[in-house]
Amino acid sequence: MKIKFNSRTLLLSTTLATVVSLAGAADETQALDQINYAFSGDQARVGIGITDDGEFIGDFLKSFNSSYRSNWMAQGWFSDGAGGLELDYHWISGAESEQDLIDNGDSYKVNKLFFAIDQNTYDDRKFTFGGGREVNDRFWNVYASKALSGKRLVNTESSIVNNVLSGTINGVDFIQDQSIETITRTYEHPYDWGVGARIGKYFNSHLVRLTGGLDYESGDYNSDQLTASVDLEKYFNNTGHSIVL
Repeated sequence: MKIKFNSRTLLLSTTLATVVSLAGAADETQALDQINYAFSGDQARVGIGITDDGEFIGDFLKSFNSSYRSNWMAQGWFSDGAGGLELDYHWISGAESEQDLIDNGDSYKVNKLFFAIDQNTYDDRKFTFGGGREVNDRFWNVYASKALSGKRLVNTESSIVNNVLSGTINGVDFIQDQSIETITRTYEHPYDWGVGARIGKYFNSHLVRLTGGLDYESGDYNSDQLTASVDLEKYFNNTGHSIVL
């Protein structure tokens, strides 16, 4: 029996005003062979893109301002039949008032939690949760994931071998035809669990955000994978637009 494993890996990249955590279950990680075009407003973000294979991708984010200390956000993405949804909660530590936050914003920490469900083009699903923190122009986050779907049959092959058996039993000669059928079934299964981390920095003078990531996933039959990624996002001053590579 041949066992294959595959899954998507969540992209976790943060900004002070918005957090974009999914770009994949996945794809797996946001690839360097994609060009994205995004529009960012005060409380929303919508992005579309195209891969080198000509496939369209997209994402959205909506912020629901709760108070100056905390905020809920919903976001999602899609790509070639795959997609995901995520819920985020952010809160600020230490601010005594809204004016205090305005006057001393650089000295406070933004704490973040998120929960997400996503799937790839083969309907392999997983649940992911994690958290992180942002301070000034630096940020980091970590996450863990668990598969929600099991194995799926992707192929069945059969082969038949015919033999002619002959011999003698109790002095009686015999000839017998024998047919042996071998059936081989191939399954695929998402990795059972995974962990990952992101760390990044904003370069305000160049309007650039740089993010590095490391992800590890493990499954049955000693299958695993380790993925490293680097994302570069360039913002355009006073436009609300950016390009991600």
